[in-house]
Amino acid sequence: SVPYHGFCRGERLKAAAGRRSQILFGFWKIESYGYGIINFRPRCSELVQSEIPATPPVIERKSLWTSWSNGNHDGTTLKEECPRNYAVQGLQWKEQGGYGLVELYMDCGYGDEIPFTRNTEGSRNPKRTCKSTDNYGFQVVRGREQPWYGIVDVEMKCTGATSGTRSSGNGNGSWNKAYSCPKGYVITGMELIEASGYGIINFRAKCTEWNL
Repeated sequence: SVPYHGFCRGERLKAAAGRRSQILFGFWKIESYGYGIINFRPRCSELVQSEIPATPPVIERKSLWTSWSNGNHDGTTLKEECPRNYAVQGLQWKEQGGYGLVELYMDCGYGDEIPFTRNTEGSRNPKRTCKSTDNYGFQVVRGREQPWYGIVDVEMKCTGATSGTRSSGNGNGSWNKAYSCPKGYVITGMELIEASGYGIINFRAKCTEWNL
């Protein structure tokens, strides 16, 4: 005899009113000792469109780099950037007596901080964060430079803030020119120049278009 061929509701029945297409995803079976499988029927499941995409959409954002804080480029360049769709939420600088700033820790908001120079000397200054909805992300990082020492202090300003916060309060030297991200952009990366025997001597910021 010819066995009966059954189907999950799909190509043959998808036009039926009120019915969704189905797929085969298993079987029920009846097994008899000494004979093996003596009967079975398929298990069908409705196809339901997911409301959540399997992969979050990638947002393409425009980016640019600010000018360098000063004209000193005599050292090693170190660059770190936040992953795509992340912005810098926290900056913490390390200061060493007799050298100025020697390390930067960058927080992109996903748990782990990103070091640059990996200099183990000195101690950390207070961390500056820009996490609030009204002032999310950094817009300005301005350097204070002292001859024969390099960068001895920085001023950090959140987006929309009227004033900034200094890292060390070191009053030696003079302020470099402040380079700000354009309106609607926030800092998403930093590039430093480190000189042996001096610490951090220069830096610039990466600015990325943001939904503010």
